[in-house]
Amino acid sequence: MLKHRSGYRALLLMSILCCFVQSQAQYVWKFEYVLNNASSKWRHLASGDTTAIASFKFSRTDENDTTTYYLKGFRLWPITNSSTEWFIDELRLYMDRGDEKFSLDDSLISYGLELELQIDPLRGLPVQSDSVNSVSFDFGGDSLLIVDVDKQMMFVVAVVHNWRDENPENLEIDTTATGPYGKWFSIKVFKEDITVSPDVHNIITIPDSAEKFFYQALNLPVTIRNGFASSAEDDSTRLNMFYPTFRPINGTTASKNQRIDDLSFDADVFIPVKNDSIELGIKSASFQFGFDNRILEYESVELGSLWNDLWGLGAGYYVITSVTQVDLFDEDHPEYTIFQYNVEINEERTAEYGTVDSSSIIRLKFNVVGPGISPIFIQNIDIRDRWGIQYHTYQHLQNYANVEAGGNSERYDAWAKYILGDFTYSGGAEISTAGIGDARVSWEDVSLFANYLWLSSASANWYKRFDIGSPDSPIPSVLSLDDTTNFYDLMILGINYQRSISGVFNQKITTRETCQLEIYQENENLSSDLSIIRVFMKNVQDMASAHLCWRFNSTQLQVQSITAGDWVRNTTETQLMLVPDGLLSKGIIDLNFVALSNSLNGEGQFVEIALRKKTTIDMELFLEEIDVRNSQGKQIEVRYFSGGDDLIVPEEYFLLNNYPNPFNASTKIAYSIAADKPGNYIVDIRDILGNTIITLENRYHRSGKYVLYWNGKNQLDQPVSSGMYFLKLHGKSVNKTKKIMLLR
Repeated sequence: MLKHRSGYRALLLMSILCCFVQSQAQYVWKFEYVLNNASSKWRHLASGDTTAIASFKFSRTDENDTTTYYLKGFRLWPITNSSTEWFIDELRLYMDRGDEKFSLDDSLISYGLELELQIDPLRGLPVQSDSVNSVSFDFGGDSLLIVDVDKQMMFVVAVVHNWRDENPENLEIDTTATGPYGKWFSIKVFKEDITVSPDVHNIITIPDSAEKFFYQALNLPVTIRNGFASSAEDDSTRLNMFYPTFRPINGTTASKNQRIDDLSFDADVFIPVKNDSIELGIKSASFQFGFDNRILEYESVELGSLWNDLWGLGAGYYVITSVTQVDLFDEDHPEYTIFQYNVEINEERTAEYGTVDSSSIIRLKFNVVGPGISPIFIQNIDIRDRWGIQYHTYQHLQNYANVEAGGNSERYDAWAKYILGDFTYSGGAEISTAGIGDARVSWEDVSLFANYLWLSSASANWYKRFDIGSPDSPIPSVLSLDDTTNFYDLMILGINYQRSISGVFNQKITTRETCQLEIYQENENLSSDLSIIRVFMKNVQDMASAHLCWRFNSTQLQVQSITAGDWVRNTTETQLMLVPDGLLSKGIIDLNFVALSNSLNGEGQFVEIALRKKTTIDMELFLEEIDVRNSQGKQIEVRYFSGGDDLIVPEEYFLLNNYPNPFNASTKIAYSIAADKPGNYIVDIRDILGNTIITLENRYHRSGKYVLYWNGKNQLDQPVSSGMYFLKLHGKSVNKTKKIMLLR
């Protein structure tokens, strides 16, 4: 009996031990680094990037385990070889949504603490074992439910510091071989850093060594470069000018038959970077390029030197390219044509890339279709390195031509200029017959033309290039042919000579940024009752006239003076700025401006208004009207900003003129609701009889800015006829109306 009892006890003890052992390994964490390339085990951390650097997968060791687990604590140990800073602003914890690939669509679980680098004073290196360098994730005081569905995965995500500052040519960290390219970041984790409830035995698999995530600090410059610049074009330090270059006048048939619309040129999209200590690789590139289709015509594109003779088989063998025309970015500038360009290594060559060594990505080929000035620009640049990480890029926007007084011309990546009458380069020791142009008409051009005056196409000395005008169209900006060189050609030559002197052929503003009006107030001194209102304008394109209207309480304020700003006085020699005195006494500043010579371009101070306070009550100056027009009479869209010691604010209910106005297809309407006036407001369009055509908005409005669009249709979605309409904002003691002109 005793023996039997002993055997029974032994069997019972073994059963208990087995159960105990099973309960000690009920789940496991698998820790892996997230790498771009599994074979190279290497990863960049790009400036400004938000990227996963590690994954943690939770799974049960016993498929029959039905325990509900909660994540109570999660701690990491960041490490780096930098002795200055982490270059990581924050670590985050995300829960995967099922595809085991990190994206910002995954569930953000917790923000980590910002990293503070602690340095060992003796070694000058980061303290890697002190708890001050650990990062603990907070779950808001609660435990996090772990849902074990097909193995739950979490991602540790690094928010990399954006070290590009306002000047794109400056970087906040060193980019030499001893800088971030030799600096790396990583994390470590230990078994006790992850705590789960219920508190049972867990296993964590950890890589043998920490993977190093190196910092990518390069800010790639991207330019448009003239690789075959003439002596005139070479004056531009960025080689971003393209001037007409004819064949030399040498009596050959090709030279005699060439004229301005037979010209063509190549433009390289270029990366002027060479660094022997760092191998810069590009896997793909995409961007948009544009130009004025009245001046230029896109012909074709060639792969640049970046891709040439890759792997000894020629660039086209493993490089995929595409060029497609895209929609115009601005319906008010139909003269601009934009193409989308893409180039990438064939997926079959996943380990290959092009090496940057002051290389061109592509070579664009253009034909000239008419005289004039065309910008060449690139935008939406996306260049990626061998691991698919996007480079930061910036552009050397240039304008080296002589500009109007004040020097505020818009800058573009490149300029192409083809001026009727530009036959030779000016400033040489003698008149040249080499055919080199310089985008202006000078006495050298006139003198050269004089040798070929009064000739016809039947003459042995006939050159087509000198035939630029005719009786049918004697316009200095339009090529018109009559197969003779006569008075009309000379007339165009003379007009363009004068236009060259006056700066007409300087680069023209055709900015893609919205014009901005900024108003600031400054008190003369602390004890003075005199306030100065300064009005600045930015991103101005061909502004020929402007109407600004302010309203103020004439019992509180008195206008002392109104003067044009330095920008206006220096840019346009003759201008008219009228302010009716009779309205000032009624509390209205009605400013009317027109440029009688050059239009305004660029940015600067537009006007200065001196106001004297009559009382100690805070002054209020409300902007009621902004109407800015170009030299063609078209309205220019304007954004408004105000600031200063005492804020000069727009009228409480500020309804901007619709833009464009007049309009054809669609017009944009902007308005704002004052901070203390939220409520229900209606925006509708009415005809001249007051009938409602369409209600664009009828709802509760918080304070703030709003934008609407009207497509010229009524409430039944039917197009309305051309004519004048009224844009009306009303509700809560406000009733504002503006005129709209629809042209079909």
